[in-house]
Amino acid sequence: MDAGVQDGVPEGIAARYLVRLLLEQFRHGIVRTYLYELLDTEIPARGVRDRYGLCRSDFSPKPAFVAVQSLLRLLADDGSKADALDFKVSGGREDLHHSFFENGKGEFFLMMWVEEPGYDVNGRRMLAVPVQQVRVTLPGVMSVETVWFGEDGAVVRVGVQTASSISVAVDDRVTILHLRR
Repeated sequence: MDAGVQDGVPEGIAARYLVRLLLEQFRHGIVRTYLYELLDTEIPARGVRDRYGLCRSDFSPKPAFVAVQSLLRLLADDGSKADALDFKVSGGREDLHHSFFENGKGEFFLMMWVEEPGYDVNGRRMLAVPVQQVRVTLPGVMSVETVWFGEDGAVVRVGVQTASSISVAVDDRVTILHLRR
């Protein structure tokens, strides 16, 4: 984040917020969201310097770009229909949000996050978002891979286990349980 830009957030926080925004839109039935804009704009002669792009003015991707790219790659689907999955999420507070996706390859993606700010724009400082311990109960034994989006927007694969129930620590980053039968 540039100290001269008012009301800005660090690039890693912008990536967190953008993935959460897309998932929140989907949760509320909005199936198409348009992102503005692709590139930062810098016109020094006019004093124009905005930082709203997914990429910097030199076309290098910001973490938000990488996070959207990672999300799309993770959820890529061939369009075929998978079986439904009955699961239960328990233990979270009211600000714990989640979205669920499935693909035709028999894979499921449970995405969870705490819908709280991780950055104080006025104080220009990171905020500690309390971690919530969440239990996810599955209909049977499944392969469960835990995935996060790193500060650079890339997918971070945390670990794989086989379980019918799993306890997960969730904060303001989107935590993904990639489930396979």
